[in-house]
Amino acid sequence: MWADAAFGPVRRDVITAPAHSAEAVPHGMPMHRWVMHTNAMFGATMIADGLADAHVHDHRLALTLLRGTGELSRNTVNERPGHAGWPVPTPGAQCLGAFSARTALYLHGPMSDDLLSRVRDVCDDVLLPLVGESWRDGRAGRRMGWPRGRRRSVRTLGRYAVCA
Repeated sequence: MWADAAFGPVRRDVITAPAHSAEAVPHGMPMHRWVMHTNAMFGATMIADGLADAHVHDHRLALTLLRGTGELSRNTVNERPGHAGWPVPTPGAQCLGAFSARTALYLHGPMSDDLLSRVRDVCDDVLLPLVGESWRDGRAGRRMGWPRGRRRSVRTLGRYAVCA
């Protein structure tokens, strides 16, 4: 199991708790942009923008779509007895309201260094698509918040466009 992290891919092995542990092991794992599950013949990578938690169970990938909390350090949590810190209500952390995310599934071969590079490129293509527009007058620039009368140039760097 591999997942993207802030500074690159990280191998995420399944954690099992000791027999008489007071705390339960969480089923999810953090991810930055993707999570990958492979075997000796093939694999699958789930790519997500806006979702930061994944889960693998019985060789199935799953994304956590909604997670929220109304209070930090509750005393009634099944996974952990007692308080983990100062009890604080956090009604804003429930993130009530509309939410959107983009996901993609990339099917591929077994794990290799070359595969990690391809997964990174596929993530860039999915999450950072190159978009072009024709601007025939100054109205398009004002839609983007540019001041009237100020000229902007757009140049491309490989697959990416940079506004100057």
